[in-house]
Amino acid sequence: MTSKQELAKSGFQLAIDLEEVADSYHIRSDEHEMLLYEAAIVEAKSHYLKEGTPVEPNLETSLFAERGGGMIGVRSPKLMQRINTFHQAFKEF
Repeated sequence: MTSKQELAKSGFQLAIDLEEVADSYHIRSDEHEMLLYEAAIVEAKSHYLKEGTPVEPNLETSLFAERGGGMIGVRSPKLMQRINTFHQAFKEF
């Protein structure tokens, strides 16, 4: 089991990585928007773990964790695994 602080740290790094991957897509593409939105979700949940800051209702549900990420999941399966692992571990807290 991962501690809250460890999960928060990995979540902050995941959010950075999601933003970097988003930058590889055209700024107006759906993939770019989806990745940035997922980064915001992961970052909000990481702040909750670290500081107890409530997660805004619009940032509670990950589309990637629920639906697999579509083509992003095909192109970046390791990233999708990290997203799913983070959200599964977050549910424990």
